[in-house]
Amino acid sequence: MMNRSAARLLKRLGTCRRGSVAITTAVSLSVMMLAVGLGFDLSRAFLAHARLAYALDQAGLAAGSFVGTSQAAMTLGRSYFNANFNGNPGAVLTAYNMTISNSVVTVTGSAQLNTTILALTGQPTMTVHATSVVNRAGSNLEVALVLDNTASLNCCTSGTGQTNFQQLQAAATQLATSLFGSATTGNPGLRVAVVPYTGAANAGSVAPSLVSGKPPLSSSWTGCLVERYSTFSAATIAYAGSATVYNAVAADLDTAVGTGWYLQKYQNTGGNTNTGCPSAITPLTNNLAPVLAAINAMDDAGGSGTVGSVGMAWGYRMLSPQGPFTGVETVNCWATQSCASQTPGWQKVVVLMTDGVNAPEGHPYDGFGTESGNAPGTHGCSATQNYNSGSCLSATNAAIVAAGGAPLIDAQEEAVCDALRAKGVIIFSVFLDSNTSPGAAIGYCAGTTPGDGTSSAYFLQASNVNLIATFNTIATRLNNLRVSQ
Repeated sequence: MMNRSAARLLKRLGTCRRGSVAITTAVSLSVMMLAVGLGFDLSRAFLAHARLAYALDQAGLAAGSFVGTSQAAMTLGRSYFNANFNGNPGAVLTAYNMTISNSVVTVTGSAQLNTTILALTGQPTMTVHATSVVNRAGSNLEVALVLDNTASLNCCTSGTGQTNFQQLQAAATQLATSLFGSATTGNPGLRVAVVPYTGAANAGSVAPSLVSGKPPLSSSWTGCLVERYSTFSAATIAYAGSATVYNAVAADLDTAVGTGWYLQKYQNTGGNTNTGCPSAITPLTNNLAPVLAAINAMDDAGGSGTVGSVGMAWGYRMLSPQGPFTGVETVNCWATQSCASQTPGWQKVVVLMTDGVNAPEGHPYDGFGTESGNAPGTHGCSATQNYNSGSCLSATNAAIVAAGGAPLIDAQEEAVCDALRAKGVIIFSVFLDSNTSPGAAIGYCAGTTPGDGTSSAYFLQASNVNLIATFNTIATRLNNLRVSQ
């Protein structure tokens, strides 16, 4: 029989909880330490992922905004990545890749970091992954380069060793090259037109279809045209951003040619149809080669003055879905229109450049105005007379000079600019001259709001030294990169 001492001992052992509390505490502490360690390691992984993603974004943005070859862009992008990722404590880069295709820059990367507490569970490392996709806003652009081609540009080397005209060609070439990026052929989201202008503009291959009788192009008529009177008739010196006026100008520019609405073959001194006539307009294209060819083909064409209203009128026609070039180019609807056939996200832009104030040359007429529809030599309308009455009514040089010359052309150019801006078009203006103060229109036209020039979209250059840099600035702003993923 068990003695009483042994019985009491067994009873105490059966009811004691002090050992179990110690074991439970030990287990609980282990779980808590593991949770803290997991949280610590996961927070390090989160920070490493954030640093990796940020560095990839910076690499993509740097590469996408670079003007040059894809290989050079990728090299620049890697340097930006290194500058933003190196020094991240505990994280080691294990993979990095950048591709550039169709104006899209894709950058991927992975990084590995050693764990602390998780290493005790058999997981000594953690790997984080990130991807950045950078799209050019230029992948959704229609751009008309409206460029002064007057003889005054053939001057002023200004330390560059090149004339203003040569620098203009170089600047426009770099801008176009930057916009196209690596997608130089069949770019799915970019179209560029080139509109050289003087006192007139040359519609090239479509010019015959815009003239009564459809006369063929030849060495004696290469395609320069005279505007119809109705285009600018609503704009006067008193123009001050009137929606009634600029809407009338837009409606006229969008009116198809036909009976009573034809344009006219350009005539100049002695009936010469090519004096002061610039090279032909190049309609919107998604291929870089014809754009560069058009820029290279430009020549300083003197003899017809500077008429910015005509240049901008053809810039409007380039971008208009109702314009005369719709048969040879693809044109999206205006941003302010609802159009079932339009791919969303397109932005229309004009880059306007001139080196002088608006002024006709003083010949019988130039590209400033035209009769109300009659072809030269018909209905009593002489091909070289100043049209100012009856069936030959037009905005003549005589009317321009009587109104003070430049002010009337400025007002008409401003009305075209407002017509464009009212349809959502962005206008960048560049004035290049060291001896002449800019006219009113060039600054007025800059920006996006009718009636209000925007200084940030207006570039005034005293010499051609900075002309390329100015065009590169415009290209960068047009590319306006955004991180899409």
